[in-house]
Amino acid sequence: MEGVCAKAEEFRSSVVFKTILFFQSCFAVASLIVIVCSVVWIAKRRQVGHPNLKILFLNAFVFYAVFAVSELVTKGSTLFRYLFREDPCALVTVTSVCVGLRVPAYVCITAFTAIHLAIAFERFWATYWRENYERQGRALGVVLSVVTWLVSIAAQVVILWEVDVSEPRPYCNVTTKSNYRILYVYYATLILIDIFATMTHVVLLNFNRIRLRQMMERYNLSECYQLKENITVMRTLIPLVIFHTVIYSTYLGLSTTVRLLHDPSNYVTLVTFIEMSNIVSVYTTLLPLCILYLISRIHCGMQKKISSIIAPTANPQDVYFEELRTQWSKL
Repeated sequence: MEGVCAKAEEFRSSVVFKTILFFQSCFAVASLIVIVCSVVWIAKRRQVGHPNLKILFLNAFVFYAVFAVSELVTKGSTLFRYLFREDPCALVTVTSVCVGLRVPAYVCITAFTAIHLAIAFERFWATYWRENYERQGRALGVVLSVVTWLVSIAAQVVILWEVDVSEPRPYCNVTTKSNYRILYVYYATLILIDIFATMTHVVLLNFNRIRLRQMMERYNLSECYQLKENITVMRTLIPLVIFHTVIYSTYLGLSTTVRLLHDPSNYVTLVTFIEMSNIVSVYTTLLPLCILYLISRIHCGMQKKISSIIAPTANPQDVYFEELRTQWSKL
């Protein structure tokens, strides 16, 4: 126990470590403010794409909020104890308590990649069932959201399976000697899944463009409508996908590298570098702003979409007189 207390005091005496925790807490607060404002704005807009896509976006915001709250509670309470607790042993936390505080954040880390993959699957489904996708309900969005939660929680069960929950910890995290290598594989797997989801978005966008060019030869209103919507939504999503991949893959890559290069026996140094590489609070602050901007573009694009879907072979004069006859018939 004395060794654990000494390590806890070493954490408290580190100016670098406390500075990292302070900035992470600030970003967590900023993230919560951005998330609340974004959700209120999105809830007032109905035309943001298919309801399934809206459900997935809202589910993503739930994960952003859960992560921000978990980070704020964990890092904020740690800084509070560093300031107001003189006894180093009072800084020690039982692993079971740490699990309760940190697991929500780790669930969200898995979910960020799972949501990325779920959105790619939703776009694949919209492409495959393009002729009647607009008439489909919200079942797919609900199912994908539930699956995302289940997979994210199951991943934490695997990570924590061999962790001794009665072990005292000098700093509240879930990286231990028993799951050190598992976490390395875990982060590497998330990187691969993230890259796969990004490539799926790019492939689907190009497929829809090719298919739309083919539709110029034989015009089909329903299919052309869905193809144009797919292209509009996916072209708008691509900047978001790239932003997510760059920022989040940077975090995953840094976390994997830190765990690969640093000796777990030097616990204080390892945890300091792990927290230094933890830029997820920055991610959960910036990405909702990016989503908000992109959804506003989708909202504007949807207003113009129907008027843009006109058969390429249609004669403008015929369209005019047909509309005129329709209006006269209503009199």
